[in-house]
Formats: sequence, C-alpha cells, structure tokens
Amino acid sequence: MIKKIVSMLAGVMALSACSLMPTESQGEADRRPQISFKATTERVLNSKIILDGIDMGQVGSYLEGDTSLRIDTGSHTLIVASNNRLIYQQSFHAGSGYSRTFTVY
Repeated sequence: MIKKIVSMLAGVMALSACSLMPTESQGEADRRPQISFKATTERVLNSKIILDGIDMGQVGSYLEGDTSLRIDTGSHTLIVASNNRLIYQQSFHAGSGYSRTFTVY
C-alpha cells in the first residue's frame, strides 16, 4: 500500500515538473524610419546608396517588398551613384514610422 502511494506521488510530481509557467511576451514595434527602392535597370540594382555622405551598400540590397534600410529620424540627403556618376539625388525629412520607396531610373 505504501509503495502504491509513493509511486502515485512520484508520478504526480513528475507530471507537475513538466508543466510550464505561463509567459508573457512584450515588445515594442520598431518605429525607426525606413527607405527602400524600386530599381528599373540592372545598372540601378548595382548602384551605390550614399545617405548623408555614408556608403550604405547597393540598391539591390534594399528592394521594396524584401528589405528596407532603417535610418535615423531627421533630414537626410540621398544619393544613388553608378561608376562614380550621380544618377539620383533627393533630400527628405523622416519622422518616426516614416516609410518611403524611391524609384530610380
């Protein structure tokens, strides 16, 4: 009889050890401004993005619907260059939650 009780208690304890405590996940949405690009030619896909004088990579890395480039809030100057030649330039202001796609020809 005692063996049965000890066995049942061991089983109950084993089962209770497997249960997980409820968890709550909280997160804040990323509200940083973001920009992306529509490239109309292969030359544009391989062009450099220069934001406020800093090389940010190629246009093909930040295509609309795939990946966007997160930026700081504030005023910016965007330049797209191919073979050290300017092919696009735009000044803009980006606030919290700002999202914009630039079409470059």
